[in-house]
Amino acid sequence: MPDPRTDALLVLIAAGGPLAPRRALLQAHGDPAAALAAGPRAWRAAGLGEAQAAALQAPDPAALATSHAWLAAPGHHLLGWHDPDYPELLRRIPAPPLALIRRSAVWRINCCFESLDRRPQNGRTRCRRSSIS
Repeated sequence: MPDPRTDALLVLIAAGGPLAPRRALLQAHGDPAAALAAGPRAWRAAGLGEAQAAALQAPDPAALATSHAWLAAPGHHLLGWHDPDYPELLRRIPAPPLALIRRSAVWRINCCFESLDRRPQNGRTRCRRSSIS
C-alpha cells in the first residue's frame, strides 16, 4: 500500500510549473498530504497557477502507477522537500528541487527545466539529473 505522503508528493511533482509556489505550499502545510488537503484556496494563496491546481485536483493515474513501480524496485527512494533528511545546504540554493530520488547509494537531484524557447518538446519539459553524495 503506497504511503499517502509519498503519493501526495508525487502529485505535487507531477503538477509541473514553477517550483517556488509548490515549495511554499509544502512549507506552509508541513507535508505533501496536508498541502493537497488544504485545497484550491490554499493552492492559489501559495501562488500555484490554474494548470497546477487542475493537475493537483486530477492527478494522472498512469504517471502515479509508473512512479509507484519505480519506487517499488529495490534501492529506489524518494526524499521530499518536507523531509527532515532533505539536505540543508541544498535548501539554500536559489531553486532547490521538490524531491531527490535515490537509486542504490547515490541521491540524484530531479530537476526539470523548460526549454529556452518555451516550446514543448513532445509535450514535456526537458529534464536533467545530477548526482550528489
